Amino acid sequence: MTKSVFLTLSGRTNAGKSTLLNALIGERIASVSSRPTPRR
Repeated sequence: MTKSVFLTLSGRTNAGKSTLLNALIGERIASVSSRPTPRR
């Protein structure tokens, strides 16, 4: 059986949304960079 969930995480850049999603799921499904993007 396949289960699907649609989830929207919104917030500022570099707020940790992908890291939070990966931690909640327990797998690396969202890409996370080890290098922070420069702020403009």
